[in-house]
Amino acid sequence: MTSNLKETKNIKETPRILVIDADDTVRKSIAAMLIAEGYFADTAGTGKEAVKKTFETFYNLALINIRLQDMGGTDVMNQMKETVPPMIKVIIASNASLPKAVDAVNNGADACVLIPTDPEKLLNVVKKGLKKQEDAKKFSQQRVVDFIETRVRELSSTTNR
Repeated sequence: MTSNLKETKNIKETPRILVIDADDTVRKSIAAMLIAEGYFADTAGTGKEAVKKTFETFYNLALINIRLQDMGGTDVMNQMKETVPPMIKVIIASNASLPKAVDAVNNGADACVLIPTDPEKLLNVVKKGLKKQEDAKKFSQQRVVDFIETRVRELSSTTNR
């Protein structure tokens, strides 16, 4: 697990990102870059480990290599715990695995990043994904408020009869 000390103080406010890649160097490099940008980064080297972590911890976003040793990135993506708002799932792929990456996007991934890539491009994808999740969170919260207000009006009408 990778993190930095200043983030543990505001863990609820800091976006949590899970980096899933079989290559130790790639995984640690991406996590270090995210930590330098102020995010909390956790890592997993296998699909099974990543799926398990999503059932134990809430993550805002997951960066998933399409090729893992124990299962495909699409399988990992589909087995991860569903959250509200939904965890943003970004596929990481090389040109050689582009057809699998396209398939993953067609099956629910929020984005795809080809590697190697410019770190700024990866960070922009992360920022856009987190913004998308924040918008979904606000929408979900508003729906709860609307439901409660409607239910209160409904119950008030029933008791006033």
